[in-house]
Amino acid sequence: MENTNHDETLLSRWLADKLTEEELGQLQQREDYADLQTIVEGLKGFETPPFSEQDAWEKLQAHLQTEPKKEDSQSQSSTSSQETTPLPPHQSETPETPIRTIGRRNWIYGIAAALALAFAALIWLQDAEPKYSTMLATKAGEQRELTLPDRSDVQINAATTIGYTATDWPDHREVYLDGEAFFQAKKGKTFTVFTQQGTVKVVGTKFNVFARGNELEVKCTGGQVQVINPEGTEKVLIKYNEQVSVVNGRMQRRRGLEFSPKWYKGESIFKSVPRTRVLNELERQYGVTVINEDSVDNPHTGKFPNDDLEKALRMVAVPMGLKFEMSGDTIRFYREE
Repeated sequence: MENTNHDETLLSRWLADKLTEEELGQLQQREDYADLQTIVEGLKGFETPPFSEQDAWEKLQAHLQTEPKKEDSQSQSSTSSQETTPLPPHQSETPETPIRTIGRRNWIYGIAAALALAFAALIWLQDAEPKYSTMLATKAGEQRELTLPDRSDVQINAATTIGYTATDWPDHREVYLDGEAFFQAKKGKTFTVFTQQGTVKVVGTKFNVFARGNELEVKCTGGQVQVINPEGTEKVLIKYNEQVSVVNGRMQRRRGLEFSPKWYKGESIFKSVPRTRVLNELERQYGVTVINEDSVDNPHTGKFPNDDLEKALRMVAVPMGLKFEMSGDTIRFYREE
């Protein structure tokens, strides 16, 4: 019987370009080497989307919840090329086990699938390694202050993840952000904030970055800020008291800042934003679960404090024309008939 584990290991190490000269020579002597070369050439253009541990975990959970349970499999025979058919209960004799012949074409397809899986696994493992040596994450209802190696200050909002590598500073002033943060970057080399929704580049300035869902919103409160969409096809330079949004990859620039962000001073402010964004912020600031039974999602302008839940609920519900009731950590918003 062929040592399939050895074959898979050999092929995986070949893809990773880690074979010794002796191992490469053994591989080149294989009858199927020309076919394998053709497969690998086709895999060179293979690309995987950026790896996200959170997205991968959520997809895995969804898959496990929806996948039907499988019955316990029959015990496999000692030969991989044989397949047994279960006997009906009334049969007492054991029929001859049918033999399934695996042709050269099907065998090559199997090798191709193994190569593709090995290649994807290698890329996954590389992407899964943390790019940033320091990762900080705030929980709902928690805000933190961070001082970067060059003394740049970062105020981190609730339910936000931020990462950076201190050993690369100050040559590479790079920060990863998923959530919201207010930056006061010291002057120096380019300061870059990477988000899934786009990229923000500055030299030394003050600015707020909101990067959640499909939206990136950048408010400049000092100096100049350059914002780049995810594809890198659009760039916008904004100055003091200007802002820009990237929604679904499309840039929207606004001259004139409606308000300066004050969430890090204890107050969440909104200007013509969907109601769902306001209610989501309530959840983040207070660590509660919000159930909205009102289907209206008109733009909302207003504010609420981040340290007084009762007051915050009134300041949100009244302008929206809604009622609310609390049950433990759950808040229900509804429209009175």
